[in-house]
Amino acid sequence: MKNSNVEKNGLSNDAVLPAYVPPTVTVYTSQEIIEQVGPALTCSLLPCPADAAG
Repeated sequence: MKNSNVEKNGLSNDAVLPAYVPPTVTVYTSQEIIEQVGPALTCSLLPCPADAAG
């Protein structure tokens, strides 16, 4: 009887897997986000001035 992993993905029990590389998490400050967005409209939780303009 075959192992269910072999049936599902074709790997044998002695298959060599690549080393695990954990994901990187990049954190930005509000100022860095505004600098990256550039001239695009960046609104906060306050009423957006673009909505008032109309």
